[in-house]
Amino acid sequence: MNRNYPFITPIQLPQNYHVHDFTSNCVNGQCQPCDFTIGKYNEQRNFYPKDKFNERTIHLGIDFGAPANTPIYSVSDCEIFYFDYFGELGDYGGLLVTKNIVDQHTLFCAYGHISIKSLKNLQSGNYILKGQQLGWVGDFTENGNWPPHLHFQILTYKPKLGSNVPGLFSINELSEALKQYPDPQIYFGRLY
Repeated sequence: MNRNYPFITPIQLPQNYHVHDFTSNCVNGQCQPCDFTIGKYNEQRNFYPKDKFNERTIHLGIDFGAPANTPIYSVSDCEIFYFDYFGELGDYGGLLVTKNIVDQHTLFCAYGHISIKSLKNLQSGNYILKGQQLGWVGDFTENGNWPPHLHFQILTYKPKLGSNVPGLFSINELSEALKQYPDPQIYFGRLY
């Protein structure tokens, strides 16, 4: 980890982890070869159900594959902005959004697929320190039936309180979406 970056990663990764290529035929993350993995930013993924996501197949977050109950840490000093549970099949399950100040700019960080128990002791407006535990990775039953992982995404705009944060975009939305949801590796360094 390079200490010159303003953020740390939200999951403490081991030295060796697998970087997925979801452009291949790996359906729904089921070909996970080890406990800790990375799902890429700005990656075309064709395994999403068309009935739920339509033409939105480009992923604008980084996925941290990890066993259920793996601790999740705050990437920087921040304020809890809001949190909610989106339990529909294919959705986030637990979602936490924090307000972060980086170089005098306000960014919002979304932590998706967190466990229900992670939401129990949160309170909007609470201040959290960089590296402080925010919660845990959720399991299949509580995170939209996805394999256990954390979806981490940066927003350059203030989201509506309690709203679901879009993580997938169509090719027609991509140009604007790349401005609103930058690559998290800008803030914590290259993972792949």
